[in-house]
Amino acid sequence: MKYSIKILYVMIVFNLMINVGYAAFNGDYVFQIESASQTTINATTTPLNGMMVYNTTTNKINYYDGTTWTAASSSTLFSDNGQLPTNRLVDLNSYNLAFINGNIGIKTTTPSATLDINGSFKLSGIYYDKDGDAGNIGQVLSSTSTGTDWISVIPTPYISNNTEHMIPSNTKVFTIYGTNFQASSIVSIPGFDGTINSFTVTSPTQIDINITAGPATANYDIVVSTNGVTNTSWTGNGVNLLSVAPSNWKDLRLGGDVFTSGTTAGQDIRYRSGMNLLRDINGMYFTGSSPWSAWVKFESLGWTRGTNQTIEWIFTQPDSFMMIGIGSDATNETSSSQWNQAEVQAYFSSSTSMWGLYGNNGTPGNYGNQSNNVALSSCASNVFKLRFTNDGSVGGQTTLYCLPSASQNDWDDIGTIMTTFTIGGTLNPAQVNIMPFIIPRNGGTQRFIAVKVQ
Repeated sequence: MKYSIKILYVMIVFNLMINVGYAAFNGDYVFQIESASQTTINATTTPLNGMMVYNTTTNKINYYDGTTWTAASSSTLFSDNGQLPTNRLVDLNSYNLAFINGNIGIKTTTPSATLDINGSFKLSGIYYDKDGDAGNIGQVLSSTSTGTDWISVIPTPYISNNTEHMIPSNTKVFTIYGTNFQASSIVSIPGFDGTINSFTVTSPTQIDINITAGPATANYDIVVSTNGVTNTSWTGNGVNLLSVAPSNWKDLRLGGDVFTSGTTAGQDIRYRSGMNLLRDINGMYFTGSSPWSAWVKFESLGWTRGTNQTIEWIFTQPDSFMMIGIGSDATNETSSSQWNQAEVQAYFSSSTSMWGLYGNNGTPGNYGNQSNNVALSSCASNVFKLRFTNDGSVGGQTTLYCLPSASQNDWDDIGTIMTTFTIGGTLNPAQVNIMPFIIPRNGGTQRFIAVKVQ
């Protein structure tokens, strides 16, 4: 019986060597399976589940999975391209996974950065900068010359002013209006040949500034900078915001421009017989006649209708009713109703109200008007500017401004509009030879400060 067992053992080993194979490889035994071509494998009938064969056509091991012969692959994410057959979970088990010497692409096969994402991403954790800082509320993660860094956001200043005008070698005090001004904001005027005497940030929307211009005539930018962030980041903001140039205004105050005046022809300023012209440091005024008989023509400033001139007046608050605007050489100078002789004039119906416009309807003596009432009480300085465009013709604009002060540096200010409207109504000013024209009161405290035609 003992010999039978030994013989059986030898036969089994011999059979295994024949069917499985025996080979020497560096003195070791190796496992060897049957090999066959793809055609032979496909022709195998009723193969058993799990049967394996070496495919000599593809040079890969195939196994039968109960349905088909499948190639057993030794490929990995690092050796072959492929597709996941289902969801996969990787547990790093508290270890690290590092990628070095290359780029990683998500939804791109040609990543051009260390991490190149072709699409959106979601982050529920914390952003850290190059120093490992998580930043504070209100800060932004910004690119710098040395990498990313959390920085505090500085709102960009913005200036909303219109152009400020001033005369060479004069001092001007004005306010810069806008947004995002801070206590640390600094005002500069690049290339300015004058001096910024002082500036004070009074609120996030206002900076008060005092400057003295040099002798040069030029336009300058105004720059507001907050820790290096400037209003010039907004395209065109602050550009040519300061204009330094000789004035085109005719100064009607005592010591201002020189005029000839009187009741006879050939005077720069001519007025009705019986009237007198007076000037003090506050402006020009008249005595001797009251509305509606009084009239004053600035004949040396006259022009021809059709040349589209703009006329502007600067004056203080009326004592009572009066008119100021444009007249012509066709008026009846003896009429006691000068309000219908003029071309177009702003009618101040009281010391606190401008009613609108009065003048003629195309023929001096036949009146036309246009109502556009505005209260004067909101103008704290009690200094006004009145503008007529397009020769004061129908379709031109009438605008009333409140000026910051009577200072000559404020005469071109257009920051506060009290009313603006298109000339129309029953008015139809049409005379050819026209000029600045006023119907003043007799004396009083009101003053005419300046006039300009251009």
